Amino acid sequence: MKTSYSEMLRQRVKDTISLWENGQQLSHKEMYRFFHSLKGTAGTVGLHEWSIVAEQLVDLYDQTNEETVSSELKQLALDGLKSLLIQDEQVLVKAEVASTLEKKYFVLIIDDDIAFVNLIKETLEQVGITVLIASTAKKGLEMFFTLQPNFVLIDLLGEDDSGFQILKQISPEARQQFIPVAIVTATATKVNRKLAYELGATDFIGKPLDIDTFVPFVKNRIQNKEIILQSIATDELTGAFNRKQLTSIAPYHIELHKQLGKPLSVAMLDLDHFKKVNDSHGHLVGDEVLKTFAKTIQNECDKSEILYRYGGEEFTLLFLNKTAEEAKTRIETFRTLIAQTYYPTSTTSFSITFSAGISSLKNNQTHIKQLIEEADYALYQAKHMGRNRTTLFIEKELPVILKHPLHVAIIDDDTIVRNLLVSQFLEWQHPMFEITVVYYENGKEFTGSEWYHEGQNHIVILDSLMPQMSGIEVLKHVRGTYPSKNVLISMISAQKEEENILQALIQGADDYLLKPFYPKEVIMRIQRLAERLFLA
Repeated sequence: MKTSYSEMLRQRVKDTISLWENGQQLSHKEMYRFFHSLKGTAGTVGLHEWSIVAEQLVDLYDQTNEETVSSELKQLALDGLKSLLIQDEQVLVKAEVASTLEKKYFVLIIDDDIAFVNLIKETLEQVGITVLIASTAKKGLEMFFTLQPNFVLIDLLGEDDSGFQILKQISPEARQQFIPVAIVTATATKVNRKLAYELGATDFIGKPLDIDTFVPFVKNRIQNKEIILQSIATDELTGAFNRKQLTSIAPYHIELHKQLGKPLSVAMLDLDHFKKVNDSHGHLVGDEVLKTFAKTIQNECDKSEILYRYGGEEFTLLFLNKTAEEAKTRIETFRTLIAQTYYPTSTTSFSITFSAGISSLKNNQTHIKQLIEEADYALYQAKHMGRNRTTLFIEKELPVILKHPLHVAIIDDDTIVRNLLVSQFLEWQHPMFEITVVYYENGKEFTGSEWYHEGQNHIVILDSLMPQMSGIEVLKHVRGTYPSKNVLISMISAQKEEENILQALIQGADDYLLKPFYPKEVIMRIQRLAERLFLA
């Protein structure tokens, strides 16, 4: 697909050369905008050498204040473009990006030093850790409580020491969720250090950072958090993993198995007539039944089978590398063992049975919720047919699961980038979202349209540099008019536009993308944000 977009860009450059050679008078602003657009677009479609040359020409035009372009400067630009066309005629774009499992981690940075946060963002994302940035205390607090990051880095944010106020407000939740919080500041005084620790900071770091040790430091803190969470990830009564652990680890397994093309199945297990056990023999006996049930299955599980207590007398079995049919065979083995286990009472003994429903991972599934819904529906069918049996989920029998409407709006005056993003989002399939995509050539067209749907969720992909109405102006309009909780905004900006990025974050952007970018990476990044914001 990218080859066609690169060809479109080549044709645009050829047409531009023809216009310039035919004597078209150009303003400095028009020439600057052309090369600024070329810089971002070329890198996005894989023509990286073009992006570098365009950046050099942008820098060159930055150095002149002339309203019109001199013939010398115009000729220099023409020579540069012609040279690129000759050298790059045979270039084929290689822009497929494999998804990375490490991207499950989120780091939140609350800091208004855009040069500093860009360095940290670039460094951490190179090792697969997603970084989100808030430039104000208000936005930082909103993102912390909404996204529940794995690590938080807070700058003291100027003379008012608002970083301490942020720390004070997030510390109780951070401690409860074992989220490490580090204060970073250029004023690393003993007084500040003492106050930071008193308010709940995990670490206190002085600027400038040693970037070589910062990455392992962040990984260390995240790994320690994972170890602590693992120790509390088990159900106290049965010893099985708990439901929270299932929802936490399932995305990792789903992404891994999709990448490797391996099967993955989920079974929902429910003890038959368990209420009668409690009513007839008491809750202590009922607890013993649950403990023995879990222990019996765990003792029989192999390394690719993981048991979770989902709630009450309901359990979930995660089958790694097993199809639904293979999982059913294993369930029948468990069923035999459970039926042969007897529980003594003062007068007699009894045994129990269980029902099970199984679903397996499909290509378009990315969320554990749909797998569980399918397995739960199959479990319902098993109980409806008389209990003590296993039923496989059959898609055509499932009643329609209502998906959450998700409206994607793409606003960019660059036709190639806009079409490229639109095509990617049109191909985006998600089990929990019903996705619609609209696009606009400029901010005025967007703000004048009926793009917003009351009570539904939206994603807005917004270019920062557009004619008539800038991306920042559009951002201000959206944030001032519509509820933030329903609208995720990601700004597109070119490298080195630090002022634009800072303004976007201050005005309420949730994220930003730097050109050049890979569209598939954009989809993966937006999907993770949307799931955290709209499905949590």
